[in-house]
Amino acid sequence: MMRRNSLLLITLIALLCVPAFTVQAQMSLDASGPNGGSIIAGYDSRSCSGLLTGAMRYNSSSGKVEVCASTEPTDGLIGHWQLDESAGGSTAYDSVGSNDGAWQGTGNIDTLTGQIDSAFDLEHADGNYLNLGSDTSLDNLGPLTIAAWVRPESLTDYGFGNAGTIFATTTNSGGSGYTFYVLNNGGLRFYVFSTGGTKPQSDSNSSYVATGTWTHVAATWDGNLSSAAIKIYVNGSEVSYATQTGGSGGTIDDSGNDKGIGQPPSHPSSTEFDGGIDDFRLYDRVLSNSEILSIYNGSSWANWEG
Repeated sequence: MMRRNSLLLITLIALLCVPAFTVQAQMSLDASGPNGGSIIAGYDSRSCSGLLTGAMRYNSSSGKVEVCASTEPTDGLIGHWQLDESAGGSTAYDSVGSNDGAWQGTGNIDTLTGQIDSAFDLEHADGNYLNLGSDTSLDNLGPLTIAAWVRPESLTDYGFGNAGTIFATTTNSGGSGYTFYVLNNGGLRFYVFSTGGTKPQSDSNSSYVATGTWTHVAATWDGNLSSAAIKIYVNGSEVSYATQTGGSGGTIDDSGNDKGIGQPPSHPSSTEFDGGIDDFRLYDRVLSNSEILSIYNGSSWANWEG
């Protein structure tokens, strides 16, 4: 332990002599970052994300040693599909659970450059989507939060409802339990089917999502049927709404039925998403605005207290 601490101290003292705003070197040390990351000498202007998590740098502007740390929420995270698998396969792995997704439609997994590493490229015309199965851990969620990066190739290919599915469930009655859509006007919609004939639904205003651009989208539902039960977020901020309506009756049972990224399984409706989806997360609670913002921001540089 003494040797490790001494090595770190010597390295940090050396960093104090490095001119500001210059990336001098990157050294991999046994005793470097608190998470086993490397120490980056000099002021490094690179964003703190993904592969740099756990790295350290000396910021000569503030005179502080900083560590690249993640503040993304993990409490209540029941599914995380990073969608970084290589092209040609057939499985999207759940990094926090056992609900691996099975690629559906024509061909095998297709990929593109994602917002974080690589991403899955779903082709509407080929009926591509991910079937997450029907494990009890995904049944009858509410409250919940859905979060993902999306990059539609088209907003006009869709049939039913002029909408492309980001996430959906099927139910024992054959319909959708709840669904998160991107609309053909660039807006977003989230609704929950209920037994009373009317359903809680929130539609954002238009033009929040554009083709060929990565956009972070999230939806929360607190589990009740009021008009304020559903909230939608884009790039870490709550949207303005075109409509927000409440529902009646009770929620519909979706236990034992499959859930899907990009399409409601076993319920084809010409709403398969067309384009890229990356870093898909599912929580069994309502995340706050600040928590959703932290997912959008990813990791960030923070003062290291030692």
